[in-house]
Amino acid sequence: MFYFASNQLKNQAMQNINEVIQARLIANPKLDRKALAIELNTTDNTVRANFISLISKKIIVNYKTIKKVNKAIESIGSVFDVVKEAKKQAKKQVKKENNTYVNHDGVCKEEARVKIVNSIVESGVIGLAASLPNTGWVIEQAINNKVKGIEFIGVERKKVTFNKMRTNLRNLKKDTDIKGETYFGNIGDILYGKLENTYAHLILDYCGNLATISKELEYCINNDVIKLNSIMAVTFAKPIRGVDFQSDKLRQLGAINNTDDRCQSDRSVEAYFYKICGWNYQVVEFFYYKDRYPMTLVIIKRIK
Repeated sequence: MFYFASNQLKNQAMQNINEVIQARLIANPKLDRKALAIELNTTDNTVRANFISLISKKIIVNYKTIKKVNKAIESIGSVFDVVKEAKKQAKKQVKKENNTYVNHDGVCKEEARVKIVNSIVESGVIGLAASLPNTGWVIEQAINNKVKGIEFIGVERKKVTFNKMRTNLRNLKKDTDIKGETYFGNIGDILYGKLENTYAHLILDYCGNLATISKELEYCINNDVIKLNSIMAVTFAKPIRGVDFQSDKLRQLGAINNTDDRCQSDRSVEAYFYKICGWNYQVVEFFYYKDRYPMTLVIIKRIK
């Protein structure tokens, strides 16, 4: 009991000294920390730890950093030059972000698009299709040219890309009979909570890896979000090896066979999709391709 009470007193004393140190540093961030340690009869490390904590919480600013910034400003020549350089960099960044998805063209990418378009057209299912069209609405235009009765809702979470996507759709509506609307946010926003048979098709042209989108795919399949005979086309970055998947969820399926001629990631991907499709969905095709980056297209059809 005495030992427990003693520890309580020590902890309280340490808390009190930390509060005093932080109060003094907030009042004067330039305070000599060694002198403060001596004054409060504590260690340099204790004062330093509190100082770093306040900086990480953005309660105070490290004046040494300010000195470095000021020195950098002086080296450029003047504040005006700094502003000019900042504007220049900002323009470069905006130009870079005009298309946040850079793997959108190429011979193999076009082949993947043709596979998606043909599978949707041949399904004979019409209605509302949710998609990730980037800015060009390329797949959606191709589908609309071959079959009528499919309306699209295009989703994008990057503001710059979304604005361009929305503008391009408005222009397309002037020149063609394509029907669609746009949604600013995550694709999961219009998938989760949806009832059975909500969508005719899902065109999920992701640019991330499978581990980050698996929950959305599993929800759609488990809840039959798409209609009977409808298509779910999923495109994502192909990992180099199975162990690249976050959380190792695909490796846990036990599908990796080192004697297989193909790479581990192919085996992992295919085993995963066969598992989640169960009896009600059919994997129509796996298509691995590379233009700029290795990618995987999986075409799934609801059969029950």
